[in-house]
Amino acid sequence: MATSHRQPVKRVAAMSSVMAVAFFTGLAGAQERIEITGVWTSEEVGGLLLASVNGVAETPRGMIWVSDTRVETVYSVNPRADTFTSVARSGEGPGEVEGPDRIAIMPDGNMAVFDFGKVEIITPEGRPVRRVRLPVEVSWPKGFAVLPSGGFAISGGIYSIDAAIHEFGSAGELVRSWADQSPALEFRARIVGSGGALFAGAGGLLYSQSAPHRITEYDYAPGDDPEGRILADLPEMLVHPGDEVIVESGAGPTWRRSFHPYFPQSRAVFELPGGRILNVVVYKDDGYSVWQLFGSPGERSSQSGLRALVAEGRADQAYVPWFLCDDGTILATRLTPTTDVPIVVRLQVR
Repeated sequence: MATSHRQPVKRVAAMSSVMAVAFFTGLAGAQERIEITGVWTSEEVGGLLLASVNGVAETPRGMIWVSDTRVETVYSVNPRADTFTSVARSGEGPGEVEGPDRIAIMPDGNMAVFDFGKVEIITPEGRPVRRVRLPVEVSWPKGFAVLPSGGFAISGGIYSIDAAIHEFGSAGELVRSWADQSPALEFRARIVGSGGALFAGAGGLLYSQSAPHRITEYDYAPGDDPEGRILADLPEMLVHPGDEVIVESGAGPTWRRSFHPYFPQSRAVFELPGGRILNVVVYKDDGYSVWQLFGSPGERSSQSGLRALVAEGRADQAYVPWFLCDDGTILATRLTPTTDVPIVVRLQVR
């Protein structure tokens, strides 16, 4: 598989029970330090054993929701009491799920759980509100955001549409699709490789493209092709594997095909207070993640005119961030080193 051709800053400091990482800017004549500390982990919650996490969010009341796709359940975790309950179980009835994925918060405070060809709207207390059916299925989703209109943006592949980002209205209707699919010849590889992290920011929808590495902001205004502004562009950092996301092995009766959708890519992008942008690139196979801090609109590179990369560093865990909490902490997941069991962690960023 393709790997990065760019060498990130690698200064890391680790502790046994919590993790602290010092990041230093690569800009000449300037130096910013970012510390990330693990302040909570789901390992503290007795009896909670996760199998495959594809979504994490914090409700307005401080409960942590976790989508476990493999066991078809959404858990609500109380981090203050270290207890948990199920707010959405496996099934086809109201508030039930078949393959829960990413989670976001609706403008009215309810929770939106992306679940294959639909979105389940559930109150923070766990009561089903409504089900939004989508007319097409977004495969291998990589980003999910609730828009100010109450609609949804999902990045990923759709077999009948040559695009990577898809906007659905609040009733589920497909409004528009845009952004290039992955550069692959095999159509299945384009479906698997398309998309990237999404975040509904104050100025527009942020899209962190998997590879080449680029962060673009799109207007919320209606139109067939939303206006995009490139905020950061580091094409040399990531090389898209293209058709190599499809892995074939054996021959004859032993032939089998599998997929490798977790190639090195941006897995999270967040707009921070003050307009700075935090982006995280995850190298799952190699077991680490690269964290990047891009400047506010007034902090621009003198060479490119785009947002300046004010800090960058490597964490010795393949953290996958999912949610930016109101208090500035980030909910992420990591895998245990020997069994690959997913663990939810809360990271304090200073």
